[in-house]
Amino acid sequence: MIETKAQRSALHVAMLTALGVTHGAPQTASDGRIQAFCEVVCWSEHPGEILESARAIDGFVAAAIFHSDREFVEVDADDLRGELGAETVNLALRLCGICPRSGYSAAIWTDAPTCEPTLKVQLPANLLDEWRKL
Repeated sequence: MIETKAQRSALHVAMLTALGVTHGAPQTASDGRIQAFCEVVCWSEHPGEILESARAIDGFVAAAIFHSDREFVEVDADDLRGELGAETVNLALRLCGICPRSGYSAAIWTDAPTCEPTLKVQLPANLLDEWRKL
């Protein structure tokens, strides 16, 4: 069992290196998802909850854009953060390729390249409960 911060840190660096991803700002969307996965594995106390949350978010977003003329989303996850906590939701979003970008007053969570139109999606607070019913 990995118990110390030093062990977790060494594992985190080793995983990133083995996967060919640098520590720091991701160079690609894929790098960002890999970084998030490594963080979940190495640092999370409850990785299963984060992975399940990511699956629920991904399913909700996919359903929202399926009937849309947009390819990308801008996600409002405030209600879900209130239910599950910011750390869980933010890591789950990053696993889905949805990352924070600087906005005018706050970070905007999106999977869109710069200047691409987005569909605004609001994640409900009960998303994980509804996902578990499926």
